[in-house]
Amino acid sequence: MEKNGFLVDLEFAKKYTEKLRVEVTSLEQKLSEIFGDININSNDQLAKVLYDDWKLEDKSNRRSVDADTIKFLALENKNLQLLLDYREKNKLLTTYFEALPQKIWKRDGRLHGSFNQTGTATGRYSSNNPNLQNIPPEARGMFIAPAGKVIIGKDLSQIEPRCLAYMSGDIHFQDPYLNGGDLYSSLASRVFKLDMEYCLDGAYDPTHTFKPRKRMKTGLLAVMYGTSNYTLSKQLDITVEEAEAFIEEFLDTYPQARDYMQGIRDFVDKNEYVETYEGRKRRFPKHREVAKQYHAVVREIEAMAGKVPSNIWASDLPYKVKQSYWAVAKNYGRVARQSVNAVIQGSSADYIKLVMLRVNEYLKSRGDDWKLIATIHDEILMEVPDTITAEDIAELDRIMTNIEWFNFPVKTDTVVMYKWGDEIPVKEWLENREDYNAKRTA
Repeated sequence: MEKNGFLVDLEFAKKYTEKLRVEVTSLEQKLSEIFGDININSNDQLAKVLYDDWKLEDKSNRRSVDADTIKFLALENKNLQLLLDYREKNKLLTTYFEALPQKIWKRDGRLHGSFNQTGTATGRYSSNNPNLQNIPPEARGMFIAPAGKVIIGKDLSQIEPRCLAYMSGDIHFQDPYLNGGDLYSSLASRVFKLDMEYCLDGAYDPTHTFKPRKRMKTGLLAVMYGTSNYTLSKQLDITVEEAEAFIEEFLDTYPQARDYMQGIRDFVDKNEYVETYEGRKRRFPKHREVAKQYHAVVREIEAMAGKVPSNIWASDLPYKVKQSYWAVAKNYGRVARQSVNAVIQGSSADYIKLVMLRVNEYLKSRGDDWKLIATIHDEILMEVPDTITAEDIAELDRIMTNIEWFNFPVKTDTVVMYKWGDEIPVKEWLENREDYNAKRTA
């Protein structure tokens, strides 16, 4: 991937750069009228205007001017939306459209990023110089297939939930995969106790309050990795109490998955490491003592209150007990989350890397103009001749879905692109290939 790189459409980059410069200059002028003669990119100067001159509420208690804070403050001061727009467009301009063309290799006219095997704690690839896994949609239009080529994107559908379903042995979790159903619809129907018609993609619940499938899709990964009630409430736009009920209902509905994840936490408490499905270890030094202290104070709280309150400081527990809990709970919770994440996401990373090895061997067997060019989380991008056949695509599917792991099918979602981000469903492209190729060369 590092050797192959991406081709960049310099003409597109030039035109979009000019467009962004005009927009950024216009926004700078408007912001100057609002904020006065300050450097809008200076956090200190901006904070002085917001909190000293305008007397806005400092929710962060640290005079923050980060994106989340500005979004909150923009609810009461609409001028701040202009600041958010400026930041977004200025980052697009400076970080992507101005900077990336400067990184193109003169030798081959392509942009080459680095992919790091050990760049993340879970074993997923990271990318840098530039980070090809963090290119925003607007900037992806710069990345194109050469003449006579297309970019094939193949995404391993729901690979992390599949890992949890298989490794936990939860038969209800596995059922949608075994019977060709939709995981998120099936989970939503069981957890929310709704008929399937209310849990299909795009459908609302009977009260027309929320979309059960969409809520489940967002909530599932959060539950898998131990997201707090508060964080989940923000992600789903529900109350903390509703988030707590969602998590409890999910775990009660899928007890084997719940017990499996708890087993990971129990194991790391004693052994200070966990393993992925392929046996790759992540270690958590000194966690055993933290776990010992944490469980001791939890037992003390349970003896007093029955269970640990969701808001420890708002409870009637003695201050010393609250302090003892607070001293260890954060570190314990961090490892509890990271250990489960290391096993599930780490196992999916192992699967993807095995897939990439086999895909690369196949591409090499087809010729030098068949290239693996990037991995974007669960998706693999390939640059191949635009004469690729349906049989070739089917063979890539077979390679990606036949790693000897699961007792149920694995699925890939495939798109064809002339420009990264402009996705054409593979079936449609195969049926209309000549028209698409002709349109490109016109």
